[in-house]
Amino acid sequence: MHLTKLTTPEDSATVNLAVDTHSGFALLTLSGPITTATMGLAFRSLLRHRDYSRRMPAVWDFTNASSSMDPVALHQIATFLSAREDRHHTKIAIVVVGNLQRSLSRIYDAIAASDVPQTRQLFTNVYAAIGWVLPIAA
Repeated sequence: MHLTKLTTPEDSATVNLAVDTHSGFALLTLSGPITTATMGLAFRSLLRHRDYSRRMPAVWDFTNASSSMDPVALHQIATFLSAREDRHHTKIAIVVVGNLQRSLSRIYDAIAASDVPQTRQLFTNVYAAIGWVLPIAA
């Protein structure tokens, strides 16, 4: 699994993206101050990745991120994803540390609950999150 580092000049955050084709999931690791521009870069990069497939489960790791996003920004993200049917009915693991990240994740979940049908779960450990998104071996 190869991580690709993504940055933009107007954003001081970093996004690392990897798609594991063998196990069938995407890993996005975000660090620094997260904005809607950061999230847009992450989503666009995931959707355009050559190994991405429709409805692929994803782990979003925010353990090294900070955010000042408010409910309006979270609503913008939910609105974007509501139109992306290829991201509907997927498993999304969100890895956070601290109460602020946990609270922002829960606010997003409440906003997106009806418009972005996904199975989302919060984790504090990236390995547990990866284990949760992976299909169960037969």
